[in-house]
Amino acid sequence: QDGFLQVWRQAVRGAGPRARHKASQLSMRGYPGKVSCLAWHPSMPLIATAGGPDIVLWRLPSGGGAAKSQPLRHHRRPLTTLAWAPDGRMLAAGDRDGRFSLWDAKGALLFTQGLDEEITTLGWAPDGSALALGTTGGQLRLLQPRHGYRAGMDAVLLAASVPAEPGQAVLDLGCGVGTAGLCLARRVEGLRITGVELQPDLC
Repeated sequence: QDGFLQVWRQAVRGAGPRARHKASQLSMRGYPGKVSCLAWHPSMPLIATAGGPDIVLWRLPSGGGAAKSQPLRHHRRPLTTLAWAPDGRMLAAGDRDGRFSLWDAKGALLFTQGLDEEITTLGWAPDGSALALGTTGGQLRLLQPRHGYRAGMDAVLLAASVPAEPGQAVLDLGCGVGTAGLCLARRVEGLRITGVELQPDLC
């Protein structure tokens, strides 16, 4: 609410029962409003944050010193959600106007698209092959790469043909990246859906 970000880092000195735990604190300021969302990079000391329309990347120092900030400017409305890809190569962002953007880890804009509703959540497939976007209107959208494995209309038609009812359990064998299950969950509320996929590059 005060427009700054605090990070506590634990340092351990010594070993065994005599080990001493000490926490160091970093404070990052400069946000126009409250920090609304943040996402840790999966493998680097890097945090993506937002407290307005700009993304701010904070690179944390390995030792002492202050964190270095890098603002990424593209959105005009406050950001609502951020998500790093599982391999850390791309960062996805969504805002209140429904603007979606995709960045690389160095801060270069790769892709942007305008939707018609506020984006409330983002979620990558475990292998990074697809990205799901949720909106305030109850829509779920799936973004896929131009090349490689992609789900088609057959998954949507399959979900439409399942006679499931709220509260039931559904097992999807050979689910791929989960498109059919996601569509079914959107159509029928209160389902417990389990997806099983043998191909490691899809799950």
